[in-house]
Amino acid sequence: MLGVSRNSVETWVKIYKKHGLKDLDLKKPGRKVGSGRLLKPDQDMKIQKMIRDKMPDQLKLPFALWNRRTIQALIKEQLDIALPTRTINHYLHRWGFTLQRPIKRAFKQNPKKVQEWLNNSYPTIKERAKEEDAEIHCGDETAVSSDCSYGQSDAPKGEMPVVRRNAKSVLCVIKER
Repeated sequence: MLGVSRNSVETWVKIYKKHGLKDLDLKKPGRKVGSGRLLKPDQDMKIQKMIRDKMPDQLKLPFALWNRRTIQALIKEQLDIALPTRTINHYLHRWGFTLQRPIKRAFKQNPKKVQEWLNNSYPTIKERAKEEDAEIHCGDETAVSSDCSYGQSDAPKGEMPVVRRNAKSVLCVIKER
């Protein structure tokens, strides 16, 4: 009924009769939480901070995005600890990191100027396109197509990773239909 074997109950009764209630210390079975981990808590926090704050290329790693192999290489380089990929999966899950498609932003993007353009210039362009029954097409100086495939990067759940790319400005063209 309780899921306890007869032998366990007999052992408990013997301990109680011999030593009393004080020696019947019921502990949770299994290993203690955190035992058997290869990364110490301070190392754990250091790696998480690096993944949150930097991209692999900023740490001079030969990768563009964070993934299991990249994190494995980071831990090996920073802590000289070789972890198998499966263990990396466990750490990422414990940290609350999930695979996400990164946001693309230009290195030299000025958020104030972008917002100013969106508030002042773009509405005028949009209105003109509407008046002329035209489409608005945007492109940047890097000549990278907007449908290019970006990989996924591990990041804390709910926090979108940002990939910085070299793009100086955006050009919008109104094209008549």
